[in-house]
Amino acid sequence: MQPLPQDAGSASRVCLRADRWDGAGSAGSAATAVLLPGSGRPQRTGGGSGRTCSRFERDTVSWAWWRSPRGSEFLLAAGSRWVTRLAVKGTDWSADRSTPDRTLAVERPARAAVQVEALLDNGTRISPAH
Repeated sequence: MQPLPQDAGSASRVCLRADRWDGAGSAGSAATAVLLPGSGRPQRTGGGSGRTCSRFERDTVSWAWWRSPRGSEFLLAAGSRWVTRLAVKGTDWSADRSTPDRTLAVERPARAAVQVEALLDNGTRISPAH
């Protein structure tokens, strides 16, 4: 759960996994999603083929844009249990913070391309699944 700014409730995040057990050697696929208050359905935040969300690759980070009920735009980022720091970078701005609750909300005036990265407690850096 991620508490949202401006007392707007909280967001929930999930990581979904699909694997094939037919011996074809496929690594399977995964998708991350966020459920925001009032949206009624999950918003996909990333995914693709690989081992994400499995016992072999449990650590994840994801992000999404969110407009508060007051009209402010926020970039929301969240990571799995071993994430200790989240960093986001836009064209002309950045935020890099220690995150004890593994979440980050940064108010931005407009949506734009961003890069998101998480630091795990063992020093490993991870990026969102594409």
